[in-house]
This record gives sequence, C-alpha cells and structure tokens, in this order.
Amino acid sequence: MMRSSIRLALVAAIGFPAAVLAGDGPVRDDYSDLSRMLHKMVVKQAPHEFEQRFDWGKSIAVPDKLVFPKLPRNVIKVGNHMELAHGTWRRIHVKLEEPNKDLKIRVKEFKKLDKGGYRVVIDSEALLRCDGELNQWLNGLLLLKVDGQADATIASTMVCDVDVQISLKKFPPEVKVEPKIIDLTLDLKTFQLNRIGGTLEGEKVRQIGNDLMRDLVRDLLKVSEPIVKQYANEAIAESLRENKGALSAGELLKAAPKDKDKDKDK
Repeated sequence: MMRSSIRLALVAAIGFPAAVLAGDGPVRDDYSDLSRMLHKMVVKQAPHEFEQRFDWGKSIAVPDKLVFPKLPRNVIKVGNHMELAHGTWRRIHVKLEEPNKDLKIRVKEFKKLDKGGYRVVIDSEALLRCDGELNQWLNGLLLLKVDGQADATIASTMVCDVDVQISLKKFPPEVKVEPKIIDLTLDLKTFQLNRIGGTLEGEKVRQIGNDLMRDLVRDLLKVSEPIVKQYANEAIAESLRENKGALSAGELLKAAPKDKDKDKDK
C-alpha cells in the first residue's frame, strides 16, 4: 500500500527536466518553465489519495475469564480462530482534491556537477484533506473513539543527482540515465482542524482530536520518506527513458561527460 503512497508529496521530480539536460542548464536563475513541466507531469502521474493504517485490526486471544462477559464485543477472525479487538487502532486518509491549485512545485536550483551529471533541487507544497480516526479497544470493548477532518500543508525538498552516460559501442548510442535522490524531507508546514467527533464531547476531546490528527499526519510523513525516495528514483528513471525529443540520444550526448564515457568504451 505504501508503495502506491504517495507518494503524495512525492515526487516533484517525476518526469525530470528533459529539455535542460540537452545543454549546460539555464544561464539565469529562472526555472519557471521547468517548474510548470514538473507540475504537469506530477499531476498526471502521481496518485491523488492514500490511506495508511497503524495497528488497525490488532487483536488478542480471548482470555479464559472476561469482566462483564455478556457485553457485546468486537470479535475478529484471525486464521481459523476468533480473537478480540485490542489496543490502539489508528488510520489516516489523505486526498489532494484540486491538484492544479493545491500542489505547487518550484525548481530552486539546477546546475552541472564538476564530477559530471546534474543536480536539481526542487521545493514543493501540497494541501491535503485529511480524515483520521482512533479507536481504543480493551478485550473487544470500545473505550474511546475519536475521528476528525483537517487540512494540512506538506512541504517537501528534494535533491536529486542525475548521471548521464552514453555508450558508443552501439548504434544508435545507448543512453544510460541514473537519477538518485540524495536528500528528501517531508515536513508538516500548516495544520487546521475542521471537525472532530467520537464518543466524547467538549473542548477536551477537541484538543485530543487536534493532537491525534496532527500526530497521524506526522507519522504518515515519517514512514513515507524512505519509500517516497525509492519510488522517486524509479519514477524519474522511467520518465526519462520514455521521453522523446530533447531526450533523444543525440541531445543527451551533448550533456554527457564525454571524457568519462570515452574512457569506459576503450
């Protein structure tokens, strides 16, 4: 499930800057065209909603003796036997409702590296609609339920190095593009609780709900970071392989570190 995750703050690097790879990069710090290109490709390819569950469905074996044994309990089938719902169940569902408006991408830096290849630094922000829930179970009895809805802005910074190599042993020359995410951060920039509900009422439960929703979003970001990095590497490479035009072998050959390639082909 996480692999399809989103991913949501994702990967502002999907469909990497094909056109600028053809030369030494822009001569001035204006990457608005490249930012628009990345935004268009991310909106097209990235999933727009995702759900993550933490210990949801956790259970324990039925004890030999139960307090208040006649009370109705939440029973879960585990393998070929039944168990009781137990512990803290948490889930969060996030959605990018209007990608064209709620997702912003800005290419902050684009430069050629001395060692060859390119480095691109990309900042992005995504406004997500979040629905979360917590259920506290004890031996199949529901002690507490809190659910809520909030808006959260996720900020992401991604640093990606792209190595471009050309093998002249084949005709036409074989283009090898190897992107690598060397740094990725996902941060909760803004948070606004819009609705809270559950088994309790009053200001105290609102504070519990606010903390719950905020923690759920942060936990989602924490577990997503390494997976988003892996997915981004794969997505960038695939996008570069499939693009045409400025990503033809001839155009990439202009950007490739020629000396290194010639040494390899000797």
